[in-house]
Amino acid sequence: MRFTDIIRLSSDALMERRVRAALTILMVVIGASLVTALRGMTAGTYRYVVGQFGLLGANVVIVLPASSSFRMTETVRDRLSHVESVLEAVPFIQNLVLMEAHGESRQVPIIGIDQSKLSLIFPSIRVCQGRLIGYQDSTGILLGYSVADPSGESRPFASYGESITIYYSGEEGGREVLKKRSFRVKGILEYVGTSTFFIPIDRMASISLPAANSLFERKGVYDGIFIVVEDQNLVDKVVEDIRRIYTTSLEIYSAKTIIQTAQNVMGSIELMMSGVAAVSLVVAAVGILASLYTSVLERTREIGLLKALGFKSRDVMSLFLGEAAIVGVIGGTIGNIFGVILAHVLSLAMGKFREHAYTELFAIPYTPPIFRPEIFIYVGIFTVVLSILSGAYPAWRAARLDPVEALRRE
Repeated sequence: MRFTDIIRLSSDALMERRVRAALTILMVVIGASLVTALRGMTAGTYRYVVGQFGLLGANVVIVLPASSSFRMTETVRDRLSHVESVLEAVPFIQNLVLMEAHGESRQVPIIGIDQSKLSLIFPSIRVCQGRLIGYQDSTGILLGYSVADPSGESRPFASYGESITIYYSGEEGGREVLKKRSFRVKGILEYVGTSTFFIPIDRMASISLPAANSLFERKGVYDGIFIVVEDQNLVDKVVEDIRRIYTTSLEIYSAKTIIQTAQNVMGSIELMMSGVAAVSLVVAAVGILASLYTSVLERTREIGLLKALGFKSRDVMSLFLGEAAIVGVIGGTIGNIFGVILAHVLSLAMGKFREHAYTELFAIPYTPPIFRPEIFIYVGIFTVVLSILSGAYPAWRAARLDPVEALRRE
């Protein structure tokens, strides 16, 4: 064999090793980036879900009928208001209507409520234009910020002082017909940026309770009641008292219990998503094992020469474990960087999809991922440890090679 042929074969072998090493690192990068991205997105979604109920006062309980046969009337409201430690019992009526202004229309959830009690239920909401609607006002309407000024639109949907028309279903002569009624915008809320699943503040409109009762022909039957408790520490006691009175007739929700439920659900989702992402890292670990094992077979003579020069078995083992650790460090570092980018891209894409897939009542905005330092530390340590464990067998195999036998191999 000519010297040039030996050089060419050596170059080809070196190139093959480099390609294999690059592919191994790429597998680790993919796995690490998925773990980082999914944990960041889960953390962002968790904050959003918990934040949905942050607007609702911690001392507020929401009471809804457990079935359509139970009628929430003024009698129920009066009885709930007399429960010990209850400060206020505020009934509400809600419906989904078609709202028209300037020749444009959109679906908007509308709620009828005593607006003088809104500050007790939602302590952080403020009016940016106009005022709240009076209890006996039958023509005024209060708009959420996103109803008045939808994002992405070139002009406001409705402005303060303007007249808007509401279309809703009603009965006439025993049959369902489409009715309409005009209201004047007498107030617009400041942007909140979050909402509860019961009342989407930014995307809702609000009228007085008597106006809603007349408009939707409810005849004094409410959709639900907000219970304002004197102190948030007394919420559990009030919930128990209400359950004792109405047993299974009412569904009772408090901000505290809802947040705890959301925390449990999101914790389970985070664990599941981390497990899914970890599978990709296990696949990468198999790639590391295969790559290093192949490297041991290719470098048998090199290992034999090192042992003949005085390298001990532990030195050879450390050499291969060091290679595996380097793969983990490089893959984990690059994976963290790409994971941040991937999470933002996926979150943005999902946000855009939800804008088109959901109605105005249940629209969920873009929720940015959240990356805490421990996420990057966790991914970095996990990839390095997994890489070292994957390289343990090839390193052990290399350490056990007999130098005489190794040098005899071609």
